[in-house]
Amino acid sequence: MRQLTRRRLVDRKIVEYLVAGKSRRWIKKQLGVGGGRFEKVRAAAQAQGYLDGRTLPPYPEALFPDCSDRRAATRSGVDAMLRLHQPWISVPARRVGLATLDACGKSPHSLVCHSLTMAKGGHGKIENGKRM
Repeated sequence: MRQLTRRRLVDRKIVEYLVAGKSRRWIKKQLGVGGGRFEKVRAAAQAQGYLDGRTLPPYPEALFPDCSDRRAATRSGVDAMLRLHQPWISVPARRVGLATLDACGKSPHSLVCHSLTMAKGGHGKIENGKRM
């Protein structure tokens, strides 16, 4: 079961139990949710009017609008470095001239990885104690 589906199901159960008049302690114990989660759902249900007599939508429909996933909105440092190479990466392989890249013994993937490593302060090949 996906996390979003589970969240929707548990939210619905919390609201159904609240409408049925069950106690906070019983609902938390029955569903295994914490006090913070319970209070967020109770406040959202109160705001939507479900606790004041408004009927719940049919089962597959969500009770509340889905919150955005904050992890998807964050970008890593690697994304910023790849953005510099994006025009080159998005060019179809037939236009890049893979014969030229193959002649130097490097694949496009290895060239990008190498440039990213060097951009992050990584080290290249070392021969006789000197960085090449």
